[in-house]
Amino acid sequence: MVFGFDPFRDLQAGVVLPRARASFGALDVWRHGDQVVVEVDAPGVDPEAVEVVADGEELVIRLERRVPEEEGAEAVLSERSGGSVTRRLRLGRRYALDQVAATAANGVIRLVVPVAEAAKPRRIPVVAGGTDAAALGSAA
Repeated sequence: MVFGFDPFRDLQAGVVLPRARASFGALDVWRHGDQVVVEVDAPGVDPEAVEVVADGEELVIRLERRVPEEEGAEAVLSERSGGSVTRRLRLGRRYALDQVAATAANGVIRLVVPVAEAAKPRRIPVVAGGTDAAALGSAA
């Protein structure tokens, strides 16, 4: 049996928790090469009101949207909600959470999370001539 390396298997296991209830904060997560890309809907959210925190094996995304109110005006129709949303992604140790890049454009927050170097497949050299631990240690 051959075991494949898949640094994204945790994402496939449904680790995105929980679904946003506001009209903003919905997210998409996909893999692209050796990285995970997360896009969070944030229409009307000031990028200064976005907080992204790497907390252990989790990526925590907090958004706050304030709906401006006109002084002396009476709302006739109000469908845009304000408030805050927190989304948590448990990514595990396979990802370099200390190297997350975050951008904001057109009402979308985009996070790029690379796979950690230690989690990538690497070639193990085979040493000829015995099973001596000292010989194995010198080959590394």
